[in-house]
Amino acid sequence: MKSRSIFLISLTLWYSSLTGQTQSPPSGLVVTVLKGDGGENSIKPRTGTAIEVEVRDDQSKLVPGAQVIFQLPSFGPSGSFPGGTLIERATSGPDGHATMTGFVPNDIEGQFLIKITADSGALHGTAVVSQVNIAKLASDKSKSHKDSSPAFRPPAMDGSKTNSPDIADVLARKPAAAANQSGAEENPSSYTLGPGDEVTVAATDVEEFKGIPARVDMQGNVRLPLIGKVHAAGLTPAELESAIKRDLKVYVKEPDVIVTVMNFRSQPVMILGAVNSPGTHQLEGRKTLFEVLSEVGGVRPDAGHTILITRKKEWGPIPLPGCTEDATGQFYVAEVSIRSVTDATNPVENILVKPRDVITVPKGQVIYVVGAVKKSGGYPLGEAQSMTVLQALAMADGLDKLSAPGHARIMRVSPGGTGRTEIPVDVKKIFDGKGNDVALGAEDILFIPTSGKKTAAMRGVETAIGLTSTLLLLGLR
Repeated sequence: MKSRSIFLISLTLWYSSLTGQTQSPPSGLVVTVLKGDGGENSIKPRTGTAIEVEVRDDQSKLVPGAQVIFQLPSFGPSGSFPGGTLIERATSGPDGHATMTGFVPNDIEGQFLIKITADSGALHGTAVVSQVNIAKLASDKSKSHKDSSPAFRPPAMDGSKTNSPDIADVLARKPAAAANQSGAEENPSSYTLGPGDEVTVAATDVEEFKGIPARVDMQGNVRLPLIGKVHAAGLTPAELESAIKRDLKVYVKEPDVIVTVMNFRSQPVMILGAVNSPGTHQLEGRKTLFEVLSEVGGVRPDAGHTILITRKKEWGPIPLPGCTEDATGQFYVAEVSIRSVTDATNPVENILVKPRDVITVPKGQVIYVVGAVKKSGGYPLGEAQSMTVLQALAMADGLDKLSAPGHARIMRVSPGGTGRTEIPVDVKKIFDGKGNDVALGAEDILFIPTSGKKTAAMRGVETAIGLTSTLLLLGLR
């Protein structure tokens, strides 16, 4: 037995020399959760539980000035910090303490994990805090009891040290209803994971699974302690929980597993129509409608006045007035004003975009001004859906000097769509205030003819100028 131990030690040293790992990895930081684990966040009113941590080095000395980051999940039971962000940064004080404040829960009931990282120079440490969003808070006494729950220190995979509360108690505290009707919008049961998504995995009675982070690689797999590679792409978080639970049964009889999506990286959104860069784009986290439109270069000048949003039903109704189901019953459809979103006239309508949303900016209806004007072309109608003759001429920079405004015509599409009907309009009388300013509708063409008399007179003047110039030249000779 003694010779076998010596052999194993020698083999380990030989392997380390080959891989360059002859030195121990640098010691990490110990992040101890003092307050906030098991905290109950009230949905109505929206009040969150603060988190306080203590940072020490491997010699148990307090570490002031450590950079501490608190990171929330991207969807499901979660919330946000001031400004709508999912990350809050803090610096540990002289006592090594750092606090997360300003957290506001969303309206989705359920348990979730908050990832905490601390860095000081080359030292690194992590921790995980579990909290739950509920519709009605428990008593202060109960909450105080949960905040004082014991902590554990799981071994780190990268040489860092963590000190987070025991996840077993939190798993036992799962609410009966993990999601409610209002929560359907942000926690769809059918969301499928994809490459780049970041998750946190926690399991009871498995020391290596105390809220470990994992990332779905380009092959669609996550790599976890003990069980190795698990295919995650194409699975919902619940399905991935089942797959991990199945593999963990080799070590634990009935493991209870929680998979929390911390960051989205596989969220295709299709943006079509009158935008500068249409196509499929990756959402990558929580983005508003305005942010998504900005990322595709904004809307084109010929864009209409509305944005059409189509959303899969599992994400819940679109939070906009007039939201309806489509004919297939598989999608919700809603419209919002472009001006409302881009000008921030109604911030409530600048909604969060969800994975696999289809955002369409229809091309706007236009009228055309042609003929004896300074700038012929098509001009969008905008939200008014109509434009007067004078407004159209103003957009065309006015009349040409050879125009015959008294003989202008509007060419309008016939009711059957088989041709156009000509409508005479005296623009001269409109300019003089003696006639009504006529309204133009979609696809109308305002034609301003050229005056024959003005053209002839202009040509005569041009001829006279040319002849005079010729005579002057001959006289100089």
